[in-house]
Amino acid sequence: MENDSIKDMWAEAKASKPKMIFLALILVAAPIGIATQAIKLLDHPAPISASYNDLMKQVYLSGKTTAQKQAEKNSLIGKRIEWTGTVLDVAPAGGGYTVELSDGTKRALTDLFIEGLSETDALSLSPGQTIRFEGTISRIEDGMLTGYVYLENAEIR
Repeated sequence: MENDSIKDMWAEAKASKPKMIFLALILVAAPIGIATQAIKLLDHPAPISASYNDLMKQVYLSGKTTAQKQAEKNSLIGKRIEWTGTVLDVAPAGGGYTVELSDGTKRALTDLFIEGLSETDALSLSPGQTIRFEGTISRIEDGMLTGYVYLENAEIR
């Protein structure tokens, strides 16, 4: 648009059918794009800052009653985490794959499970490999001293 004033630019746009269609598309597409990005941000909130060890201390090792432990576990369901783990095993399960992980970089006992991982991601993993991942806590099950954390909607970083 060659004119300087808004009034002149609007008159020029109204005189051209392609320009009016373009403006209409922008007026429709912009709010849709903004809403889509907002939904994506709501769908994947920022991961909580607590580590696996922090969560286990918070739930199991802080002298809570069984009811308090259960309430604490329930409050963690649906939270996003971003942790590092060492792959112990990968196995087909249901419609995807389940990855057994030891917390951190040392290969030890199973602490975490990523469920529903894609075949592509699952087949790229090897025992002993340290990976960084983000996922949503779907449940926490009691173990001997602490618990097992199950994750869904996980992404290998």
